[in-house]
Amino acid sequence: MHRARLGPALVAALLLCAAASGVPARAVEPPLPAEAVVTARLDVSPLLVVLDLEAAAATTGESVKARVRVTNAGPATVRDVMVSLRLDAAAFAIRGARQTLSQIPSGRTSTVGVTLCGRVPGAYLVLAQATLDDVTIESPAAILTILPGSGKRC
Repeated sequence: MHRARLGPALVAALLLCAAASGVPARAVEPPLPAEAVVTARLDVSPLLVVLDLEAAAATTGESVKARVRVTNAGPATVRDVMVSLRLDAAAFAIRGARQTLSQIPSGRTSTVGVTLCGRVPGAYLVLAQATLDDVTIESPAAILTILPGSGKRC
């Protein structure tokens, strides 16, 4: 762990940012101490995750293909990246729910396909996530609407 001595103005700015982000912080009454120690953990991942759904809506029993693209924006090849979807699993039959990408070279994108079949009508949030070394990165959320009616079963 690296420790640094921070000036009062920087400590005040860090506390203000923490308060604005909803991170719990201990209140410090002015005047701020001349020296303060701030301890933080920042998990950095070279992964970027994008989720594409072939359709925004389907009827119950109808399959929808999802494509998850994982880009390695880092300087080195990454290995054993676990890709999965976050959604209401009880409302869907899912093929390819969890897949492992053995490696993604630097600057390259790997793609996995997942098939979803809605069992229960409703509007559902779907996110893709990629996990590397216990750090999980999520895609922006997509909404998949399942309408009643096809008569098919998943």
